[in-house]
Amino acid sequence: MKRSRYFYFPLVILLVTIVFIVSALTTTGRIPAATRAARLLPLGIGSLLVILTSVELFRELRKKPTKESPAEETAAAPRNVKLELETAAWIVGYLVLLYVTGVLLSTFLFPAAYLKLHNVGWVRSILIGLGCAVFCYVLFDLALQMRLYQGAVPIPLYRFLP
Repeated sequence: MKRSRYFYFPLVILLVTIVFIVSALTTTGRIPAATRAARLLPLGIGSLLVILTSVELFRELRKKPTKESPAEETAAAPRNVKLELETAAWIVGYLVLLYVTGVLLSTFLFPAAYLKLHNVGWVRSILIGLGCAVFCYVLFDLALQMRLYQGAVPIPLYRFLP
């Protein structure tokens, strides 16, 4: 009897998330009082991630384990390597863009470029990218008062932000 391969991934994610939550809860004494609000981000995202992965893990536990023959294992669905490489390239591209231009500009450029290259119109792509950047700025910079990374290359746009 063998568990599905989809059983182990949520289990690993759940354990890693619990470690991050415990770490965020136990470091309060070592950080300055002004930056203690910064721990709300890993706690909020971690709590949501624990709930979602617990639900997925529970769904996988309710499934009956299947006994696969060696012939069935080799007849699994073929992997789409081109799609996986394209997705990896988009992720690496975003990380490079994030490092070079900073959080706000990359949060605008990445969704706009992705949508435009996937046959969405210019206006809609730009508006969605702008909406993502404004949401990120309002949430992190204004509401949580967390200074966002401004990139390795100095960009004049960031001088106009408060």
